[in-house]
Amino acid sequence: MAASALMVVPFTKFLPLINEIGNFFNEIIELVEAAEHNKRTCEILKNRVHVAELAVRDLREKRKDRGDFF
Repeated sequence: MAASALMVVPFTKFLPLINEIGNFFNEIIELVEAAEHNKRTCEILKNRVHVAELAVRDLREKRKDRGDFF
């Protein structure tokens, strides 16, 4: 009785689903790679802003000592 309830589904019916899952997987990989790139870019920008801030602080301190230069 249970054997008669089984239905055979051709593999070709699953191909669109398999392709769609593959497309989602590829899109996720691209997003992760973009996020990693953005993270590195933001870290570099943060470091550059920090260096610029230190330079401005240094100039402010030296302005008091070398008023003729500024």
